Amino acid sequence: MAKSFQRWTVLPHQPIEKLEDNLWRVEGMMPDGKTQRSMVVARMQDGGLLVHNAIALAPEAMAELEAFGTPRILMVPNGFHRQDARIYKERYPDLRVICPAGARKRVEQVVKVDAVLEEGGGDDVVVIENVEGAKQEGVVTVRSGDKVSLIFCDLVLNVPRAKGVMGFALAPTGKLSVPRVMRWIGMSNRNAIVDRLNRLADLPGLTRILVGHGRTISADPGPALKSAARELAG
Repeated sequence: MAKSFQRWTVLPHQPIEKLEDNLWRVEGMMPDGKTQRSMVVARMQDGGLLVHNAIALAPEAMAELEAFGTPRILMVPNGFHRQDARIYKERYPDLRVICPAGARKRVEQVVKVDAVLEEGGGDDVVVIENVEGAKQEGVVTVRSGDKVSLIFCDLVLNVPRAKGVMGFALAPTGKLSVPRVMRWIGMSNRNAIVDRLNRLADLPGLTRILVGHGRTISADPGPALKSAARELAG
């Protein structure tokens, strides 16, 4: 787990992907220069922004983000993705920090938490929810007209095929899946997670699935999520 930054630190990242009028994504790298990560920014009805899995961006990109809307909610998706939380809060003092209840103790080692996912949040367009059966993971549902996007962090991944220790921990790789490490340490009720993934897969208008690590699933996202649920169910 990377340490929390104490000052604004920009690591290599790609240009902003403008997926919808109210949904942007940025792909960046971790300090090791090898591990890919993703930030997703969703604009709520009042123009405020939900920042999911924050990544410090270069000045031009931050200016573009601030023109998109005012950062209002910082979602720290779990206790392992808190690296940029403190510096975002320092940059935007009015930012409301939320995280899963199971991650609160770890997140508060670097930044004060204002609320937990179990209390809900967002609005009718950007819905923030806990995932039943997951120890410290949530899901964000973003509606863009008739389209629906789901934002996860580590509960489901879509990383390239990998071997070695990392490949073993994240298996099965090369497709959307619930990684082995999540099955080891991230679950309190496997059946509840299977049920929730299946229900999310059936959402009308489901257009894409965004993950904390790996590529966005935009081709047949519903069937891909159902496949991940079946594999988890065994």
